Amino acid sequence: MNRSDNEPRELQGLLAKLSDGDLTTSDVDRLNELLRGDPEACEVYLNHLTLEAGLYREFCAGAPGSALIEPLAHGMPSGRRVTPMFQGWLRYAAVLVAGMMVGLLGATVAWAGVAPWLDPGERSVKRVFDETFESGFEATSPGLPLVVGGWTGDETEVSGPVGEVAPLRGSRMLRFRNASYPGEGSQRSRWCDIYRMVDLGADPWSEGATARLAANFAALPGGPGDRYLCSVEVLGLDALPDPGVMKQGLAALRQITSASGSRRVPLRGDGRWQEVSTGIPIPPGTRYFVLHLAVEKDDLNFAGGIVEFPAHFLDEVTLEVVSPR
Repeated sequence: MNRSDNEPRELQGLLAKLSDGDLTTSDVDRLNELLRGDPEACEVYLNHLTLEAGLYREFCAGAPGSALIEPLAHGMPSGRRVTPMFQGWLRYAAVLVAGMMVGLLGATVAWAGVAPWLDPGERSVKRVFDETFESGFEATSPGLPLVVGGWTGDETEVSGPVGEVAPLRGSRMLRFRNASYPGEGSQRSRWCDIYRMVDLGADPWSEGATARLAANFAALPGGPGDRYLCSVEVLGLDALPDPGVMKQGLAALRQITSASGSRRVPLRGDGRWQEVSTGIPIPPGTRYFVLHLAVEKDDLNFAGGIVEFPAHFLDEVTLEVVSPR
């Protein structure tokens, strides 16, 4: 699907300075400028924060000198406020607590994990969506989803085993084919995006409930120098979106979400399955989630055209709600 292909080297340099604690006031101003005008730059920024928070939890939690960043509230279009609760690197504290970065995220909140502050015995897990492509699906419908049920997006198909890749569960899996769909009219795209609208139901979830989206990707080795990425994203909505918004594309959808989370990682390309997951809180009033899964060709010098994916697969997509007991 067609997206902005702008991931400036300047942004990567500023993110490196952010991680090192070397951002100046003018750097922060410039980072704000880059993020305000470019949804893809915002995604890169969010992925960077998610990675940093994950590294902190893995290696530095409880270490001497570590610090808990004060929760920051980010305003939502609906007027609600969602508060991130992950621990961050000490070097972020001066910038974040001072409020210099407040407002950068807009309607999007990065979440490094689902309910990490709850021990397993203190939480309940309910699986609300489970897809293995075993029945009822043959190919995606074009575009973003307008109703609950059914996969939409770029060109895909259901497949059995291909080469060294066998379905993770059952006898079928989804195969990504093309970075566009018939009728889109795109001249350049290196992303194959698919979507699914999920209804959480009318009953409210308990306070502190979070949602975890997980999906499994696999790929066979590509040509020399070929590199690919895979990603998962979940977006919360109070109501079914207006069809006009959905026709404007992913960037417009992201602007009306109550909360969202995403993760993008390199795809190994060795025929083995790898799970990728992300999580978000469930703000009061959230009824629907849009699941967004994608593979992309990792080529910042992409010259144009529509990428075809030779052997890239998806299986066992799940959405779980984690609630405090």
